[in-house]
Amino acid sequence: MTLPTHLSTARLTLRPPSASDAVWIAREIAHPDVAPKLTSLPHPYTLGDAEVWLDGLGQNNGQYIVEAGDPIGSVTLKADPDHPELGYWLARGHWGQGYMTEAARAVLAAYFSVRPGPVPSGHVVGNVQSANTLRKLGFENTHIAAQTTPRGVVEVQKMTLTRAAWLNNAQGPGPIPA
Repeated sequence: MTLPTHLSTARLTLRPPSASDAVWIAREIAHPDVAPKLTSLPHPYTLGDAEVWLDGLGQNNGQYIVEAGDPIGSVTLKADPDHPELGYWLARGHWGQGYMTEAARAVLAAYFSVRPGPVPSGHVVGNVQSANTLRKLGFENTHIAAQTTPRGVVEVQKMTLTRAAWLNNAQGPGPIPA
C-alpha cells in the first residue's frame, strides 16, 4: 500500500518528516502534558530520540508532519497493509482546535481510497482529547488492554474503524484524494 507523500486540507499541510524536524519534535513531545498521552515513545524524550526516529524512517511510510503554517504535530498510518494502525500527537498549544481530526481524516481518506480497512487505533484511558478525536472519525471501542510503555504499564482503550463506518460517519469521511 502506498499513501501519497503529501496531503492537504482546508487548514493544514501534511508532509513527510525531515531531519530538520528533530528539534521541535523533541521539544513538543517532551512537554509534560503531551508525553504521558503517548504509549510507544521513550520518556523523557530527547533530541537524540527524535533524531533516531527520523533517521529510521523510510520513503512514503505513512508518517506525516502536520503543519498549520508551522509544524504542530504528527500523524501516522502504518503502511503495512496487513497491520495498519493510526497514531498521532499534537503540540500542546494546538489542542482543542480540531487540527488532529482534520489531519487524521485526510490520512484515513487516502488509506480507504486504496484499502478496505479496518484501521485500529487507541488512546490511553483518561485521554479525553484523543478519545474525542477517534470518535469524531468514526472509531468504535473494542476492548481495554494493558500496554507496557517506557513509563510503565498503562490501560489503553483499543478502537477500530471499518470502511463501512468511515463511509457512514455523520461527520463525513472527507474527500478521497485523487
